[in-house]
Amino acid sequence: MIVGTTSLKLDADLIAFHQLYGDHDGESLAAMVLQLLDRARITAGVCPQFSTIYLPTSDISLKVGHFTLDNASNNQTMMEALERQLNKRDIPFDAKDCRIMCYAHISNLSSGHVIRAAGDGEGASEYNPIGRACGVVRAIRVSGKCQEAFDEVV
Repeated sequence: MIVGTTSLKLDADLIAFHQLYGDHDGESLAAMVLQLLDRARITAGVCPQFSTIYLPTSDISLKVGHFTLDNASNNQTMMEALERQLNKRDIPFDAKDCRIMCYAHISNLSSGHVIRAAGDGEGASEYNPIGRACGVVRAIRVSGKCQEAFDEVV
């Protein structure tokens, strides 16, 4: 928050892209996230055993906000394992509070259920809006010329 105003400012940083070899279970994911937090020195100023400068433990909430994750079960176990690991370091972390479900993923799953319930578009009647929309997309993708014409109209 900008001091002296009622405006909020979005502040986000990308810590790393990291390939995880081996198992992608919750414990392995949590260990990697914790390693990346340590490497970025995010946990360093929070707990006295990891830093010469001690900040109150509540300050980690200023450094680590929330994790946006899909609904995979290993993400839930990862957050729980991360909570345990951080709590062992006397760093408070609430796995439920710090997890945000990915809106795009939920929307994709929901729309997929709607499309499957309405039919897959194959042999769809003229009264099936999903089938008709699929037919329009197929017609546009038939050739580069059709795609160019569509782009001009748009």
